[in-house]
Amino acid sequence: MASTMVGRAACPECGFASAHVKRSEKCLYRYCPECGAQHHARTERQQADLMAKTRTVEPAPAPSPTPTGSGPTPTPPEPEQKPEASATPPKAEPKPEPKAEPKASPNPTPTAPKRRGLFSL
Repeated sequence: MASTMVGRAACPECGFASAHVKRSEKCLYRYCPECGAQHHARTERQQADLMAKTRTVEPAPAPSPTPTGSGPTPTPPEPEQKPEASATPPKAEPKPEPKAEPKASPNPTPTAPKRRGLFSL
């Protein structure tokens, strides 16, 4: 079953901003690759509501066709020649110092771990 990408919409379950909105042979649906949630719009009203929330995606530009039989075939440009390596090695740049990590507060607030997907640990 082939589906075509219609656009992107926010996922109401996890808040991911670019969940996929696709059209299959049967219905319009939203799939979130971040949390795995799916929403299938079954009625015309549900499809209209989902499309109202969807940002359309610009299709990739098609490659321009090459003219056939209209003159010589263009040749690709030749790569530039690199200058020969000099006898002196390049100077090593100093490495940036690592940033100090913030200190933990004495009373940390518990936070829930971020869920990645159905099968990830």
